[in-house]
Amino acid sequence: MRQEATLIGFGSLGNNQAANTLVTLINAPGPGMYKVWGHARHTLADGFKLTSPIAITFPSSPNVSSDFGPFIVSITNTTAGINLVLNAATGAADTATAVIYAEKLST
Repeated sequence: MRQEATLIGFGSLGNNQAANTLVTLINAPGPGMYKVWGHARHTLADGFKLTSPIAITFPSSPNVSSDFGPFIVSITNTTAGINLVLNAATGAADTATAVIYAEKLST
């Protein structure tokens, strides 16, 4: 399979953000198979999860940039995005940052 252009999403959150708050997304890239990977840092352990197009929680250590992927996901419509959200809320002294990449796979 060939790969097309890389799509990139970056986000950061500061103090006192609730769990399930969107950190970053790649908005509605369109139907197809995508290779997804990235890295994320949270001041708390197990701080991130992917919620769309599939649900995956990423294990991580606190204050460490953790890599995830690559894995293949299928997007079947024109409205679904690739969403990365907080799994653990940020507290008074906590922050979180993340980058996700996606490449559409073509035959």
